[in-house]
Amino acid sequence: MCPKLSRAAAKLGLAAASIGLTLLALEGLVRLLAPQGRGKEERTIALYTEHDQLLGWRKRPGARATLHRRDYTVDVAINSRGLRDVERTYESPAFRILALGDSFVEGYSVPLEATVTRVLEVSLSRPDCPVEVLNGGSAAWSTDQELLFYRSDGARYGSKVVALFFYFNDVLFNDCDRYFGNPKPRLVVGSNGSLTLTGVPVPSWPAPAGADPSSEPEPEPQGGSALLSFTANRLRIGVPRVYNRLAASSRDATVAGLLLERLGALPQGTETVEVRRLGLTYAVGTVVFTISREPGWPRAWNSWERSR
Repeated sequence: MCPKLSRAAAKLGLAAASIGLTLLALEGLVRLLAPQGRGKEERTIALYTEHDQLLGWRKRPGARATLHRRDYTVDVAINSRGLRDVERTYESPAFRILALGDSFVEGYSVPLEATVTRVLEVSLSRPDCPVEVLNGGSAAWSTDQELLFYRSDGARYGSKVVALFFYFNDVLFNDCDRYFGNPKPRLVVGSNGSLTLTGVPVPSWPAPAGADPSSEPEPEPQGGSALLSFTANRLRIGVPRVYNRLAASSRDATVAGLLLERLGALPQGTETVEVRRLGLTYAVGTVVFTISREPGWPRAWNSWERSR
């Protein structure tokens, strides 16, 4: 082999070894420092939640916590009925709206007066028509848990309207019996559209020590490269368009693909939309707000509507 080729081969070998050692070091660092088995959001809510045999977890009545993060410091106070709200009674002469959702509704990253329910209440109330907007949101809940909460407690508030705040990951976690390693109830949809509640009573799980407030859940590594899983998750959360393009070769790996897969797995030709197949057919008005800018969401939503 000529000297030039030998030197080039040596440089390529050195570069490959350097890249390999760097990736190996990063892999070890991610395995050492990245959350293992619990999402950051789960560690946040552990400060003021408790185990619940039906819901998996719920906010602890009377709990107080201060969440410190780089971009905010917020005091979270839970009322005597387990809501992040002002004190409420089950009966009220006011026109009531019950908001259901996850952390978007609970709003633990902002002061109580800046949450969507308090802003709506102030905006809608009039002297001759008082309006109360109740905060029934709980971080990390999905539509199944929101339904179970409505059946067990939320309906007692006598709301005329239920506002369901729906995010794309609700579809994914509705099909799971665990939330980042923590057990949760699951509603199984039968071929005739019936619902069967499984996983109850939900077994208890220990709260993580030294809870670290954050707003974005991290997935539990499921084997393979922790570095690859970590990078893919950050892309999925931060730049979903890039994530979807990189995953385009495998439809099931994309967020939109997972949505369509879940929606397509539900029985077709029934009289109600998918949300109502999860039992959200209230004897009151139901308003559905969608909170998503995920690519492919309009197509998923259209599939949802066509299946009515």
